[in-house]
Parts: sequence; structure tokens; C-alpha cells
Amino acid sequence: MTLASLRYFVSVAEERSFTRAAQRLNVAQPALSRQISKLEVALGSPLFTRSVRGVQLTEAGEVLLTRAYTIFNQVEQTVHDIAITANVARGVVTVGMPPTPGELIAPPLLEYVRENYPEIELRFREAFSGDLLRMLNNNEISLVVMHEAPSEDDFLVTHLLDEYLWVVGKSGSLKQESYTFAEAAALPLILPSRSRGHPSTIDKQIMAGDVGCVVARQE
Repeated sequence: MTLASLRYFVSVAEERSFTRAAQRLNVAQPALSRQISKLEVALGSPLFTRSVRGVQLTEAGEVLLTRAYTIFNQVEQTVHDIAITANVARGVVTVGMPPTPGELIAPPLLEYVRENYPEIELRFREAFSGDLLRMLNNNEISLVVMHEAPSEDDFLVTHLLDEYLWVVGKSGSLKQESYTFAEAAALPLILPSRSRGHPSTIDKQIMAGDVGCVVARQE
């Protein structure tokens, strides 16, 4: 098993297609298939199930994908650590972000890194907070930008910015220019679903202030 064969495997796993993975890697599909077959023989277990809808990871494939991310991050960290001795910041940094802040933060961050640290390759993974922390714990990503700071002591946390919540209604439906949280909570609200992250912030405000919240609908 080599880093090259692992890279081929990860590409197929992420693309869920040998054809798309071959295009991504710029290799012939038969050559890619042979590399995956050799890897399966070396490990003594099939890594994919193949069907007309594409390929899916087997249980062994799921294990290998997690370990492959860890291996690549360790290799990249090793390159980074060695580069530090030459006073040159280089390597791959993978940043995990939820969808909404990612759209705002990723472009200027990418531009800043390109201008100031040209030897660093910046990559982004998009997911929700729970998945991001899991990936961080598994060394699949380097750092996370998220709404709520984790409570675990294992993480170094830095406050980046304050985000405002806005009350939006039809013209004439809001009688004030600004609302306290208690005043806004008394309105019939349409809130995003819990899977999108924001209600957890609202829930904490409700519990901290002993405030009731009128939820007309969640989407």
C-alpha cells in the first residue's frame, strides 16, 4: 500500500465513481481500477460495492477512508514541521466550515493566504458543527470555524467575530426599529431547523433569560 494508491482510493470514495475519479486524477480508468484492485488484494477485503448507480464504500472502505485522511494529514503535518526549520510556511491546511459563514469567510481567507503564504495550500470542507468536530478529532481537518465554541478542553479556541440575528417581516408588520431578544421571542417566528445550527443559539438565549418563544413554523 502506497500513498499513491491511497490517493486513488480517496478520489474514488469521494467521487463515488471510477470515471469521475479518473478524470479528477488525470489517469486512465483501467489503470485506476487496477490500482484499486491491487489495494483490495493487499488488504484482503473489498473496499467498494459496484452498481449501476455508482460505487459505495464497504465497511472496510469506510475504515480505510478515515485512516487515509489521518495519514495524509500526518504526512502534510510532517512536511509542515520540517518546513518550519527552514522558516518557510508550507504544506496543506484543511479548514472546516458550516455553509453560511463559509461563504463569507472562505474567499477573503483564501486570498490572504495566497498573498502572504504562497507555499500553503488551503483546502475547505463544508459540514455542520457536529460533523466538523468529529472530523477535527479524527485529524481529517486542521481547524474549524463554527458558530458555537466547543466545551472540550482539548481544543484551542479563538473568538473571531460577533454575528447579529435579524428579525425580518413583511412591510408594516414590525412596529419597532429594534427589538430585544425577549421582544422578538414574543413574535410568531419562523425559524430554521435545528440541523442548520442557528436554533441552538436561540435555545441558549431562551434558557439563559427564562424567555418563552412563539414558534409558528420551522423550516
